[in-house]
Parts: sequence; structure tokens; C-alpha cells
Amino acid sequence: MPTNYPRRYRVETLVHEALSPIVYALRPDKLLTLRQVSLNRDLSLATVRYGMANGDAGEMEVELNKLSGYCRRRLAAKLNMRATPKLLFVPDKEGLAADRLRDFLETIPLPVRRRMRDGILLLNKPTGLSSAKAVAIAKHLLATKKAGHGGTLDPMARGLLLMLSGRATAFARFVLGGKKEYAALIRFGEQTDTDDGEGNIVYRAAVPPNLAESLSLALPAFIGEKEQTAPAHSALKHAGKPLYYYARRGLPAPLKKRTTTVHHLSVIRAGKKTAKLKIVCGGGFYVRSLARDLGEQLGCGAHLHALKRRAVGHFDLSDAILPDALSQESPSQRLSRLLPVSALVSHLPVCRLSAKEIFFLACGGAGDFPADGFWQIFSPHGRFAGVAQAEKERLRALVFLPWTREKGGLANA
Repeated sequence: MPTNYPRRYRVETLVHEALSPIVYALRPDKLLTLRQVSLNRDLSLATVRYGMANGDAGEMEVELNKLSGYCRRRLAAKLNMRATPKLLFVPDKEGLAADRLRDFLETIPLPVRRRMRDGILLLNKPTGLSSAKAVAIAKHLLATKKAGHGGTLDPMARGLLLMLSGRATAFARFVLGGKKEYAALIRFGEQTDTDDGEGNIVYRAAVPPNLAESLSLALPAFIGEKEQTAPAHSALKHAGKPLYYYARRGLPAPLKKRTTTVHHLSVIRAGKKTAKLKIVCGGGFYVRSLARDLGEQLGCGAHLHALKRRAVGHFDLSDAILPDALSQESPSQRLSRLLPVSALVSHLPVCRLSAKEIFFLACGGAGDFPADGFWQIFSPHGRFAGVAQAEKERLRALVFLPWTREKGGLANA
């Protein structure tokens, strides 16, 4: 395996920083921005992905590639490089689509004044959008003051993303560690530095002749509770910075290991060099790491080519809506899509308490309780109060909604 790819990251960073003002100055009216610079293995060619605020991306691609020689000379003078890579300009189509969707949505007037709207929205996140951007779009459309999500999806992945609106964010812990189902397309014979298709290939090898049979023998070893090494390009922190910060700069950082659980792992279909897998796993599991480890076990290298999240707990992708489809609905239709906060914890047993008992727990009290565990707490009239935890036969409030500490709220409970 080559050992020079950390140097490639350093050169990519230098080229990106030096080339950005040069490209912007070519057509300032288009607001050109460089999204990514990727060098090949011998550093002779740099693929430059760019975004633009307006205009035709195809025409701009032709224009920039005609000026690539000029940009290369300016780059060489600026960096004092003896061997400057050739430049190939490519529009970042997925990023452009995501930016245009975001810009379009920001022109839509808010339906009502922003307020705290409690509930869960099932989003079908498309490829090219980060989880944060998808949530920001939905937050804008719902006119809610507060929003988060129940588990990150990488920009290259698509599928079910739980948007938690308002006070539902306080209950995120009950879905972050829950079961998730994925469909993963893994490409064998090529290993990348990011363990997915967006990275640079650092290793190639021949794929076993019967990939399906090889996988059927290898997969059982990954089922159950195992220790998994997170990808070098991940958001896990070391010394206060995410691991990808060190990886992109070629800096040393310890690989993080943690215990994860795989409940189900099977082959949906397999070709000569690719295989589609069904994965049911717990929280904190990296599908990219699974692809990497499978490639190592088969001796040919592998990376994650595509990923779709099908389910989170009992929530299913078939009930989710795309952000652009959400933008076409009326304000009342959007709000009607919000599921109640209690849907996040519907797998927990139910306990009904009087208004006085709910107020007592909400204010820090503890009561006798025969069965340990987490419990949904409801009022006699069926109003959801929150989640309490029973331990050593004592019941205490864990996460309660604000109305449980208000006299007016208790009167209507």
C-alpha cells in the first residue's frame, strides 16, 4: 500500500487555498467557489470541483478548462512549485443541486411566526445534502425555533433522517442508540483513504472469483457485539478536534475503537466486484468500517460505494418525505406531518400517574415503584408527560415536558 497519500493531502490543501482566489477572479459575477481538489497518485493531475451561484454549469466547465493553463501558471508562480499538476475543472453537480434547493427554500416566506413546535418529521435525505442542511431546510419550512436530528447521515448517503423539532430534541437519546437498517453497496478490489467512494484509491487487488460465496463465509464473523475501529475520516474527537481534521492534513492521530452491535447481516445480491448488503445494527456503527474490514478479510480491499438508511427503530423510509416535496406543501400540510413526541419512546412500557404525582416527579421527587427500567409517563387523560426511570424500586423523572411543572398545564392533564 502506498505511503505517500498524507503528502497528497497536504498538496491538495495548498492547491485549494492558492487556487480559490485565482478562479474567483476569473468570473467574479458567477461567485465561483472551489468545493474540492483531488490529486491522483503521482500528483500530476488535480481534479477541481467547483460551485457557482448562477449561470450554466456546462458552459462554465468549458470556459474554465480553456483557462486551465493560465490558472496553472498562476498557481506555479504563487506556490513556487517546480512540478505543478494539470488542472481539470468539474462542476460539483450534487453540491450545486443542494445549494440551489437551499437558496430556493430561503426565498419562501415563513408561513407563520417561528414558535416551538414539538414533534418528529421523517425526512428522506437525498444524496449531496448534509444532515445539518436537510434539518435546516425542514426547520425553515416548519417555522420552528429549535430542531435537531436522530442520527447523522453522511452527505454521500441517502435515506431516513429523523428531524426532531422543538422539545423532541430532549428525547434524542432514545433513538440514537436504537436499531437502524441500511442497504449498503460495497465495491471490492479498491480501498480508499476515506473508506468510501469520495476518497482517493490507495490500494487495488484482484477480487475473489466467487464473491457471493466468499461473503457468505465472511459475514457471520461480523454479527453480534464486536469492537470496531472507526474510519480515519470520521467526526469522533481527539484532543478536541474531529479525526478527519488530522487525516486531511496527514497528521498522526490514534484510531478510535468502540463496541458496536450488528443484529443482522446478509447479502441482497452480489456481482463480480460489487455486493449489496442488508445491515441491521445498533447506534455508533460505521458501515464504512464494515466495508473496509470485509475487504481486508477477503484480501482485496473494499470501500462503501453507496448507502441508504431504510429504517430507524420502528420508523420506516416509506413514510418519509423529500425536502423539495415538503417545500411544495402548504404550511398546514407540513405541520400535519409532525408525529407526536411520544412516538420516539413508544417502545417503552406505559405508566399512568395522577397530575399530583407527575408534578411531584417533575420537581425532583422520587416515588416507590415495583419494576425497574424506563417508562413512558402519561396523565389520566392520556397526555404525554415524559420518560421516567425506575431504579432500586424508586421512580424518578428523566426527561419531562415543561407543562408538567406548570399549574395551568396540570389542570388540563
